[in-house]
Amino acid sequence: MKKPLCAIIVCGLLGALCGLAAAAKSEKIIKINMTVGEQRIFTVKGVTKLTASGTKAADVKVVGKDQFVIYALKEGRATFGVLRKGKPPQNWQVTVRGRSVAEFKVSCAELMGSPCTDLKVHSASGKVVLSGQANDLETYHKVRKLKKAFPDVVFLVDVNPRVLDALVEVINEELKRNGLKNAQVNRVAEKLIIEGTVADESEKRKAQIIVDAIYDAALGKE
Repeated sequence: MKKPLCAIIVCGLLGALCGLAAAAKSEKIIKINMTVGEQRIFTVKGVTKLTASGTKAADVKVVGKDQFVIYALKEGRATFGVLRKGKPPQNWQVTVRGRSVAEFKVSCAELMGSPCTDLKVHSASGKVVLSGQANDLETYHKVRKLKKAFPDVVFLVDVNPRVLDALVEVINEELKRNGLKNAQVNRVAEKLIIEGTVADESEKRKAQIIVDAIYDAALGKE
């Protein structure tokens, strides 16, 4: 006895739907919320490979057996595929949001050891901004650490001219101590400029090395 054509078609459609349902069950969707600048380590047993798609809002990197770290780079969404040995793959959806002023105030106070004295945390054009003046080298170096830890924050922090003037005195004393009595450093706004005369190129290089060494030791390189 021949089966009706419509029954065959219906059965075929049902089979396709069943196949889609089975495929959907094989991929577990894991949703993660993160803040810009945050990094988080996850442990997934049997992970063999990571794949990325979507925007560059986040990045992922294997850091050890069954472990990987997700870096939140900028606002947006990113999708990562996590392939596991002998198990169905996982689909990770990461949503990265911007940092709030209140959140950064807490982080700033924690790293600075106290509320950000002489520094102001505010918002401008949708960005968190830290502005003000570093009145000593200790504060300046703490601000540099904040800058590295929070790349999404805009830093508008200047060094107090008194700090630079003190640095100029130290440099000039060191130049004299090394026999470069006619060379000196002067501050012009926020820049230190070597002026004066030297005997030859060798002394010129010597003066530059002294200035760079003291400057980098005090203020560091960006």
